[in-house]
Order: sequence, then C-alpha cells, then structure tokens
Amino acid sequence: KKRKCIKDEKKQKYLEIGNRATAIKFAIKNSKPFEIILIAGKGHETYQEVKGERSHFDDYEKISQLLKAIEK
Repeated sequence: KKRKCIKDEKKQKYLEIGNRATAIKFAIKNSKPFEIILIAGKGHETYQEVKGERSHFDDYEKISQLLKAIEK
C-alpha cells in the first residue's frame, strides 16, 4: 500500500510504501545515476515479521535480484 504524504511545516514531499520489497524495488527503479539509496532498519536479519508472522526476507538477496533483472 502506497501513501503519499506531505509534511506541512516544510512542504517536503515524500512517499511511504508499506511493503519492504515494493519499497526497495521502487527506490532502485526510480533512482538517478549517482544517487544513493539507503536501505536501513533490518541489518543482519534474514526474515521479516508482519503481524507476528515471520517470513524469509533478506535485503541483500532482494537487492541482488533486482539489480540483476535491471542489467538484463
């Protein structure tokens, strides 16, 4: 689920994407050359917990898959 939000105090626009895989994919596909993408918050964990249920999710694996798909 995507939610567009605007901070009132500075009128800075940002996009919040609730699904981690979708957010990473969006960041990679929409980045420009030489921009830096920071993917933070999970560190060494290879799982994601949503509503008490754990499932396999590895940031490094997801990023590698997306970059390989872009290179083709």
